[in-house]
Amino acid sequence: HQFQRLAAEGNLNALAEPLRRWLDVLLQGCTAASNVFEEYLISGALVDCIPANLIVSDGGQLVMIDKEWQIRESIPLSWVVVRGLINTLHQCAFPHDFGRRRCETVIVELLGLLGYSIRPGTFAETGTLEAALQEVCGSGKASGSGFQQALTASLPCLAPLERATEIADMVAEIAAYKGSLSWRITRPLRYIARLLWSKE
Repeated sequence: HQFQRLAAEGNLNALAEPLRRWLDVLLQGCTAASNVFEEYLISGALVDCIPANLIVSDGGQLVMIDKEWQIRESIPLSWVVVRGLINTLHQCAFPHDFGRRRCETVIVELLGLLGYSIRPGTFAETGTLEAALQEVCGSGKASGSGFQQALTASLPCLAPLERATEIADMVAEIAAYKGSLSWRITRPLRYIARLLWSKE
């Protein structure tokens, strides 16, 4: 929800703060052979530690919920971060002037704000891991191609303000029309018309 609120402002610098807090949770007790982002390994118990599965406690700490899936071995940090950001960013709505920016581009930008660079091949590697996980889980929700499509898809954007106002006016007009006397009077006619249509 924090990501969604901040995304509506289109400020990636602001989005970097909840991202940093999430990464702090993932990086606790991790191991890394070097400072290369892709070489950080974290516990397989954190495979589902994505923003949608985190809540903020009364003390302000991030707490993981819904620990449905776990992997015995250590896993790449990059996999959890990429899968988590894909899931999160596609549930946000950015300003209409944010541009038709692809999900993978915004992921690179966000990580860059925190001082991390990501190799071009990382997205393909994480897609392979995700496809394997979904096959084991039997959900079929994110095949390799589906994962790649989500990465290359443009992020959702809000309608321009003038368009949003126009839509709101239309909704209000429809609601007023449906509450009118003429709409109530013609209800039986609409019912009969539906019956005749279904019989055809």
